[in-house]
Amino acid sequence: MQISIVTPVFNEAESIPAYWKAVSLLNCGKKTDFEVVVVNDGSSDFTMKVLKKLQNKSKIRLKIVDLKRNLGRSMARVAGARVVINENILFLDVRCEIFPDALKMIEKINYSPINPLVLQKKNSFFDLFFYIIRRAFYRKNFGEDFSEQFITAENFDSMAKGTTMFYCEKKLFLESQPSNIENKNNSDDTALLANIVKKRPILATSLVRCYYNTRSSFVANVKHIFNRGPKFVDYYYKPSKRHFWLINLFFLLIFLLIYRMYLGLISLYGLASVFLVVDAFLALYVSRKLKEFFIFLFFFPIFSAVFFLGVMRGFTLKVLGEF
Repeated sequence: MQISIVTPVFNEAESIPAYWKAVSLLNCGKKTDFEVVVVNDGSSDFTMKVLKKLQNKSKIRLKIVDLKRNLGRSMARVAGARVVINENILFLDVRCEIFPDALKMIEKINYSPINPLVLQKKNSFFDLFFYIIRRAFYRKNFGEDFSEQFITAENFDSMAKGTTMFYCEKKLFLESQPSNIENKNNSDDTALLANIVKKRPILATSLVRCYYNTRSSFVANVKHIFNRGPKFVDYYYKPSKRHFWLINLFFLLIFLLIYRMYLGLISLYGLASVFLVVDAFLALYVSRKLKEFFIFLFFFPIFSAVFFLGVMRGFTLKVLGEF
């Protein structure tokens, strides 16, 4: 089996060494061979310098696609897919550390598309917080609760999925691109996968695995969460989606509370008390250990507020017709 690994990067010079070390340790069967295509999506840091150095000294076939300006992850993935020499593509995030047996397992499974198991490291408070969030939302196929099954159009919204690590045939991938792919605020992974399952079920399997390295700084995580807001609006804020009216109710309650504070009907202290009680209740519900409780209690108000602002930006863009 011939496989092309495609990885889009944007200002990820610090993440490349761990990513490349894992790729270098891949074990291939006698019938399996691979190339690596890294798409530099208009980075302004030392990404190209690091990639060039790897290209010059590594024995692995490394092809670099250098986009002169930042086009967004969707366009970067497509740019990589168009230059691969193989029909089988494994999309791999630069923050991933792929398991050595991943390609062997893909060959053994002999099915496409595959959504591998992305394991969340638990080395930092950020790791633990995002692990708790994902576990709460996707109990059926996440972490230790993973249950191998097919992702279909019927169960799509309740399943953990993504393109952090994703195996797909080139033709199926290119045919399933969202219509607004050139917009950097598009739902670059969810909309793509939703189009794919209309054509063929995606196998969610734990046989193919990787570790994901969460962003290490508070600022980087805040920026990432804020940027996810418009992407959430692009895909999920539609009457046909399962949680559309629940989302509307949630934001209505938020605005009513803020408006009551503006009118002087509730004090800032009272508003903060309401959110603290809700935060504590949610922390009790999603936590399985005391440490998880306090991590969630601290980070959830901060990151949920940032995500809320990102969603508001998404609504604004939608009203302005920029989606």
